[in-house]
Amino acid sequence: MATLQSSPTTPMYFVLTDSHGNYVPSTITTSSYSIIVKAISGLKWIDNYNSNLSTLTLLSTTTLDSHLSSTTALMLLIGTNSVRCTLAATISVLKLNMKLVSFL
Repeated sequence: MATLQSSPTTPMYFVLTDSHGNYVPSTITTSSYSIIVKAISGLKWIDNYNSNLSTLTLLSTTTLDSHLSSTTALMLLIGTNSVRCTLAATISVLKLNMKLVSFL
C-alpha cells in the first residue's frame, strides 16, 4: 500500500472499506486534500475467525498505525451485514472502542 505524505497545509484522510470501496482509486490527491483508500473484500466490523478481516483488530496493527498516525481523519465504510450474527453486547463494546480510537 502506498504511503502518502501530506504537507502541513494539506489534510490527509484514510478510508478503510470493505468491498464497497473496491472501485475507488487507492490514492486521491487534489490541491486541497489527499485520501488513501484501503479496500479489503470481506472486511467486517468484528471477525473472530480471521483477524485480517476484522476492523477492530486491523485498527491496532502496525500496518494501519503508520497511516493513521499521519492522517487528519479516518473514515470507515463497512456494511452492516457483518453485525447480523453479532451479540448486542459485543457491538456495544465495539462502539466504545471506536469512540476511544477517535480520541487517540
